[in-house]
Amino acid sequence: MPIEFSKLVEKLQRAAEDVDSEKGAKDQGKALIVLTGLNATSKEALLDRALVIEAFPFTIGRFSPQQPFASMKPDLVISDSRTTPLSEKHLTLVQKQGRIILGDANTPTGSLVNDHLIGKNVGGKGKVGLREGTYKLTLGGRGSPFVFRLQVKAGNGVVPLDSCTGFGKSPVPVGAPYIRLCHYTQHMLTSWRYDVRDRIYGVLEIVGSLPGEGDAIERLYSYSAHPKTFSDVIVAHSVNTAIYVLKLLKTLGAGKKDAMVIGSSALLHDIGLYEVPNEILYKRTFTPTEYKLLKKHPVVSHDMLSRSDDDHKIIPAIALTHHERADGSGYPRGLKGVSEIAEFVAMADFFEALTHVRPQRGLMTPHQGVKMLLELKKGKFSPGALKAFVDGFSLFPVGSVVQLSSGEVGCIVKTHIQYPLRPVVRILVDRAGRSVEGGREIDLLEDNLRAITKDISDQLTKDPPSVNTLAPDFDLH
Repeated sequence: MPIEFSKLVEKLQRAAEDVDSEKGAKDQGKALIVLTGLNATSKEALLDRALVIEAFPFTIGRFSPQQPFASMKPDLVISDSRTTPLSEKHLTLVQKQGRIILGDANTPTGSLVNDHLIGKNVGGKGKVGLREGTYKLTLGGRGSPFVFRLQVKAGNGVVPLDSCTGFGKSPVPVGAPYIRLCHYTQHMLTSWRYDVRDRIYGVLEIVGSLPGEGDAIERLYSYSAHPKTFSDVIVAHSVNTAIYVLKLLKTLGAGKKDAMVIGSSALLHDIGLYEVPNEILYKRTFTPTEYKLLKKHPVVSHDMLSRSDDDHKIIPAIALTHHERADGSGYPRGLKGVSEIAEFVAMADFFEALTHVRPQRGLMTPHQGVKMLLELKKGKFSPGALKAFVDGFSLFPVGSVVQLSSGEVGCIVKTHIQYPLRPVVRILVDRAGRSVEGGREIDLLEDNLRAITKDISDQLTKDPPSVNTLAPDFDLH
């Protein structure tokens, strides 16, 4: 039976949003929560995806940049600039005997569950117990734009794919630290309160707080590979590029201090883009004058980051050179032979831009992005840096769609550094061509009866950009 690729594309787009909502819980018989947005504001707060919560207590509250990144009280932060905003610790979710208990910490605005008030300060109960079912949750009381669908589900003993460790005592849904990382990055890049030294040290603190051990970076990479991302494109690109660089550095065995500085360089490398007017930055096509202005951003980034007496001179240096190419075809100075570290950031910058939607073009699949890098190998990047990057991101990157020897079709959800041909595959279509619900996963490292026969990612996008259709610098943001 032929595979209906249009339906498969639709299913892939849903995969990171709701497949995990059907799976997961730490222990048999325990409850979990699936949180999704019900309007534009709440969807944006969750990056238009589902958040699966399986470890408790779990707190939701307002983003407050005064709290250090590593010790912020809420697990899920929400940006709220209203006159009477959400509280920093607005709602606490606890699991007890198969039920979910919602608790209000005496906030001034409270919350609503199916239009029933929670919060003693607003005339409701301090706590409400929820059994298995679907509820409407409004954070901040009547009239608040933060309206979510909250589903309480029974656990089945499977740890969700999107759960990661290293951000506290219990596993958290990886979307929570990713969203927190985006908000902190946006604040550090755009707030008028900071001079350059404060920005650099603030970013160093953020990157240094990311767990170097365990699965956190790999989970963050898997999450960031999804096409839907943070609303500020510069922030999303900077965060994703930093995650890709940290993933690469981990495979190369870099030390924590080096990873912190280089990862911070990736997080700050495009700060100069904020000097480009939005009406130009978000255009579909550029005039020669506009393109010339856009190409100045590495110099602007460098000059901004060089205003500090800080010791970390590598940070402005990488900002200046991340569009240079080994053959001298890059900009702003047409240099040949930049450092491998600068090339790592440059390739991560290039790969991230290709695999996420931009106003100027559609996205490529991760597999197509790696293929594009290899097509550009003749002189654009040094052979050593290119090999390290491709080895680090695998021939089948997370997000690639593959066909197995069994006839099944699935999506790569995790890779093994030492065994790039044996990743973990989430089955989407069975051997008979039928859609598979529930996100069943197969680790090919443990399953010797199956193997990848071909990557079919290219068949899932219409007219992906080619080398010849990209801008002259090859990696237009």
